Amino acid sequence: MTNWIISGVARSGTTLLYQILFDSLQAEGTPFTGIYEPYLWGRGVWNLSPADFRSEFNVTDNLHPYGIYTHTETPLHLNGNHETHDAFLSTILSRGPNALVKVIRGAGRLQPILDHGPDTRIIHLVRNPLDVCNSLLSNFSPYGDEYHPSDRARFLAEIIAARTDDFGRAPQTEMQWNLLWWKHMNDWAFEAAVKNPDRVLILPYELWGHDPYLFLKLIGDFAQIRTSGLYKEAYTRQIKGKTTRKLLKSDDVSDAEPYFRRFVEWASGLTQAKSDVWTKHLKRAGQKYASGSVAGHYCPSLKRNMSSLRLRKSHAHNAKYTELLLCSQRITKRETVARLSRLADGASQLQSSRKLWYLNFAFRDVIKTIDNVASEARVVHEPLDVTCVITSFNNGAYLRGAVDSVLNQSRPVKSILIADDCSQDGSQEFIRRYAEENPQIDFLCREQNIGVGRNRDDAFRRAESEFVTQLDGDDFIYPKKIEHELRAIEVAGGDPSTLVAFSDMMKIDEMGLQPNSLSGFAELQSREKRLEALLLRRNPLPHNMTFSKRLYQECGGYDTEACLYEDWGLKLRLAKHASNWVYSGVVGLVYNRHGQGLSAADPLVHWYWRLYCLSVNRGWLIGSVGPEMLVRTIANINEQIVGRHVSQADNCSFLSQANTEYGARLLMKKLSTLSNPRALNKKGEGALSESVRRFFAEESLYAY
Repeated sequence: MTNWIISGVARSGTTLLYQILFDSLQAEGTPFTGIYEPYLWGRGVWNLSPADFRSEFNVTDNLHPYGIYTHTETPLHLNGNHETHDAFLSTILSRGPNALVKVIRGAGRLQPILDHGPDTRIIHLVRNPLDVCNSLLSNFSPYGDEYHPSDRARFLAEIIAARTDDFGRAPQTEMQWNLLWWKHMNDWAFEAAVKNPDRVLILPYELWGHDPYLFLKLIGDFAQIRTSGLYKEAYTRQIKGKTTRKLLKSDDVSDAEPYFRRFVEWASGLTQAKSDVWTKHLKRAGQKYASGSVAGHYCPSLKRNMSSLRLRKSHAHNAKYTELLLCSQRITKRETVARLSRLADGASQLQSSRKLWYLNFAFRDVIKTIDNVASEARVVHEPLDVTCVITSFNNGAYLRGAVDSVLNQSRPVKSILIADDCSQDGSQEFIRRYAEENPQIDFLCREQNIGVGRNRDDAFRRAESEFVTQLDGDDFIYPKKIEHELRAIEVAGGDPSTLVAFSDMMKIDEMGLQPNSLSGFAELQSREKRLEALLLRRNPLPHNMTFSKRLYQECGGYDTEACLYEDWGLKLRLAKHASNWVYSGVVGLVYNRHGQGLSAADPLVHWYWRLYCLSVNRGWLIGSVGPEMLVRTIANINEQIVGRHVSQADNCSFLSQANTEYGARLLMKKLSTLSNPRALNKKGEGALSESVRRFFAEESLYAY
């Protein structure tokens, strides 16, 4: 038995090659099973030549739930065994005497495909990145956004974890996302080719147009397929290289230039042709896209008339990074498990009733495999006794991504409680609609704004679970964050209700993606050291921890008067009451600094609320860490604020005075004289800023 695998990054000519090989094998009378994109599409499109495709891709039932489940549960870059993926390959590559399989989502998994059987041969096509990315923009996302939880976050996590040397800023545009996918998927395919030179053939797609005879001869010789049918098929559909829709902008062409030069190096090495042959492609491609976009800067609609899916309608071509991370609604794992169960049950019933008397042992193994996967998934998906509180205020652009990231945790939580503080951007309408579709979701939609501290505290106290965690409506969490934090609590031993679990995080701002490791905080073994780290705020601090509701109540919860730094105050009190903080060791949170949240307030307002937080916790902090640590904390706050205001002449006099040890000690004495924060805040940020200026005026400092 021979398995021929056609691989490549999306829009690299793989469907055309699949059609030619399919038609050639059929014409020669070679028995085989044609399997088209098994990670996504099922039997409804298998054993069909692409020439016969009609409306198959508009039918939801033609999706392959088992393939989607396998894809989302398997690393994008896989070099060894993986139980779920190995079982899936057994069902795909054991269907007959030969199999012709096309995969564009498996370029990073070629090694385990090769390991599955000695008679497997892979043809991987590489096409220049300009044409690939231009075509992707007008067709679909390589990250599967339309069909399942987007691969973007885990793709970034994998290449960052691999310490890829050329990964700097996070992608900002859809073009940059596609270029990154193009590069790494091809790199991973080359890895497999280097290890298996006799079983992996890599060819540039452009060779087809340059020398079709050589292109098909190389494929025929490698795949051991008779070439007469190949030539007949190939010459009836020669590549003309015409591009009908140009969606690239000049910036996109510039972004692609280093990737294109990489392609020239690859193509030259693969074909032993002189590099100038391929350099001409670079020149022609540059000329082709030099005139800019002729079809606007938005992807066309991707509606496919698939009623059970809510497909994305369009992505802005220049969308911000964080907006690109927000996935469309898709087949969730719960639906996948349900489909797997129905498939296994239905097949078992047919077998037991002897309606399919010809079922052989191989098919029984398929049923068993599907049933095992479904059973395992059911066990994994037993709800965790956790309530995730999502707080929102005008986070409509990001809220769905936040909620979806909790819905798609590796193990579902008992409840998702969304507390919206009187948003005016349509968030509440979305929350109500989404809650009807997802029974996990409860919600509180405030009719009046009650403030961030009070909103959070009320939601936490309504939780009906042993553990609680939280998420802001403009952030999102990685799929295994909650599971790993609860496991860290379990492994730590002792009373779980006294522990706080935390994870690493990724911060997103205008500079891109910045990994923040919390391993340094995890090394702090004493309560005093943790309090000191939290007070000085010089290193990354835990965010969105998981802990027991009992611990939350014991430490007093959120300060309901605070409008900023209420989370800082809670962390300080948790550090006082918790017996230990435990580290999951994984990336858990993506923290979005998009410039529209509370963190964008006047720095003087930040100064005020940080001092207010110290003032309400002043008594026990002095008893725990001593007055000198509070003086150091105030001096640290002063230093940070002066750094942000030093260019503002009207503030420099009192800021310079405050930014001294003497000024810090005077502020320490004045903490108890802070005005009522909520009364000031109701007057608006301007009134609060003016009050802060008066409080820190030079004559006030010298009043003591």
